[in-house]
Amino acid sequence: MKALVLDSGILINLSMNGLLYILEELKKISGIKILITKDVKYETVDRPINIPKFELGALRVQNLINLKIIELPDSLQISEKDLNSLTQNYLELANHSIQFKNQYIKIVSNAEMSCLALSKILSDKNIPLYC
Repeated sequence: MKALVLDSGILINLSMNGLLYILEELKKISGIKILITKDVKYETVDRPINIPKFELGALRVQNLINLKIIELPDSLQISEKDLNSLTQNYLELANHSIQFKNQYIKIVSNAEMSCLALSKILSDKNIPLYC
């Protein structure tokens, strides 16, 4: 089994362009696990579902989650606590690297770093990533 970790950007782009069906087809022909983190779900479903302009896209992504085309890490018994801890470590490293006028510049989001953390955990579990 291989895993594909998706960030918010690709889901939003596929949804806006009517191409989410590609993920369904990819899962059918390859049997890969398509994973998103709770932070990515927040950016693609939970937050935009209450914004009329983005509600349809959020519903489309939620439908894929309901159909288990897209899954959360707990489907592979990955602890949310471990994932959050590693995500916070990565956020600290990345967002405390560059300063301007004695203030750190935020260069990455929680969702981005949660994807990186999930990739690391999958690698540690010897689950190959689909690239």
